[in-house]
Amino acid sequence: MMRDVYSVKRLVGELRDALETRYGEIWVEGEISNLSEPRSGHKYFSLVDDDAALRCALFSNRLRQCANAPADGMQALLRGRISVYATRGDLQLIVDHLEDAGEGALRREFERLKRQLSAEGLFADRHKQPLPACPGSIGVISSPSGAALHDIRVTLKRRYRLARLVVYPASVQGERAADELIDMLDIANRRRDAEVLIVARGGGSLEDLQAFNDERVARAIFASQLPVVSAIGHEVDFTIADLVADRRAPTPTAAAEMVAPELAQLQTDIDRQAGRLRDGVQRAIDDLRLKLDYTAARLAHPRDRLQLAEQSRRALAGELLHLINDRLGRHRQLVRQQAAELRYHSPQAALAHNRQDLAATRHRLTAAAAARLKAARHVLDHLASELHLMSPAHTLERGYAILHDERREVVTDADKTRKGQILTARVARGRFLCVVEGRVEE
Repeated sequence: MMRDVYSVKRLVGELRDALETRYGEIWVEGEISNLSEPRSGHKYFSLVDDDAALRCALFSNRLRQCANAPADGMQALLRGRISVYATRGDLQLIVDHLEDAGEGALRREFERLKRQLSAEGLFADRHKQPLPACPGSIGVISSPSGAALHDIRVTLKRRYRLARLVVYPASVQGERAADELIDMLDIANRRRDAEVLIVARGGGSLEDLQAFNDERVARAIFASQLPVVSAIGHEVDFTIADLVADRRAPTPTAAAEMVAPELAQLQTDIDRQAGRLRDGVQRAIDDLRLKLDYTAARLAHPRDRLQLAEQSRRALAGELLHLINDRLGRHRQLVRQQAAELRYHSPQAALAHNRQDLAATRHRLTAAAAARLKAARHVLDHLASELHLMSPAHTLERGYAILHDERREVVTDADKTRKGQILTARVARGRFLCVVEGRVEE
C-alpha cells in the first residue's frame, strides 16, 4: 500500500486554501497586544482574549482607510480573512478594517436606528412644530448641575428676562439617563407649565451621548405636544434626538437664543410698531375730519331735501307707470301672435291629415300584398307542376313499377335476383308481392 506523503509546502497550502474557503471574510473582536510597527508601514500584532491569541497583519494600504489606528491594550473589532503565512506556517488574520469595539458597535446601532426612524417618518419636516415667538415660560430638561443649564440661564438673563425658566432635572449620562429624560418629557407635557422645551447637555463621546440615541427617548420627543429644541453636545456632535426634535441647536447657548428673542430688539420693534400705529391713527383722524367738513358743507335744510325727494318720487312714479303700460302692450301683442300660431299648428288639423295619409298607405299596402300573393301563387303552381313531372309517382302512373327486395332495397339488376325470391312491387296505386320465376333473356 503506497503512502501519500505531504510536503510541508503542500500541507501548508492546502490548510490555507481550506481556511480561506471555510471562513471567507469574518469579524473578530479582542484586545490588541504585542504591536509591531516596522519601517514598511505595516502593523503586526496579536488579538487576544482570556484563553487564546491570533496573529494579525494590517498592511499599510488598508491602514490608511481605517478610522482608528491599532494600539496596545485597545479593545478592537476587526474585519478580515483567515490565512496561513507559508514561510513560518503561522495562522494569521489579514485585516481589512479596524475600529474601536465599543465605539464601532454604538456607531452601527446609531446608523441602524437612524435608518429605521427615518423610514417611519419621525424626521420628516411635516411633523415639526413651530416655536412660540415670545414664550412666557421656557422648560429645560438637563442636569441641574451641568454646564448646559448654566449657559442657558446666562443667555436668557442677558436676552430675555421676561420668560420664566422651568427646570426638569434629569441625568444626561449613565444607565438611568434615558428613563429620566422620558419621565421629564412626560411631566412637562402633562403640567404644561412651559411653552417650549430645551433638551440639553454638554459635549462628549458617542458612548457619553448614548441616552440621546435611545429609541424610547426619540419616540418620547416625537410624541411631545410641546415643541422641543435639542441642544446636545457641541456643533459636531449629532444624535437621534437632534433629528427627531422640532429644531436642533448646535450648543445650549444657541438653543436659548433660538427660543428667546432679544429683549432690546423686541423693545426696538415695539417702539417702531407704536410709531407706525400713532402715525396711522393720526392719518385716520385727519381723513375723518376732512370727510366731516365736506359732508357739513353739502348738508342742506331738511325742507329742501323733502321737496327734492317728493319731486324725484313723482318723476319716478310717472316713469314707472309708463314702463308698466308699455310692457303690458308688448305682452298683449305677443299673446295674440302666439294664439294665432297655436291655432295654425293645432293638433286636430295635423291629426286629420295623418289619418288621410294612413288610409292611403293602408290601401297601397293591401294592393301590393295582394299582387305579391298572386305572383307567389303563380310561381308555386308552376313549380308544383314541374315537381310532379319529375316525381316517381308520375312515372308510376304511366305503368311503371318499383321493385324492392326483402331488405327494402330497389331492384335495378335482374342478375341480382334469384328464383323463388319474393319481391314487393309498388305501382301508382298500391303494392303487391311477386315471385321470381326466372330471368328473361334480352
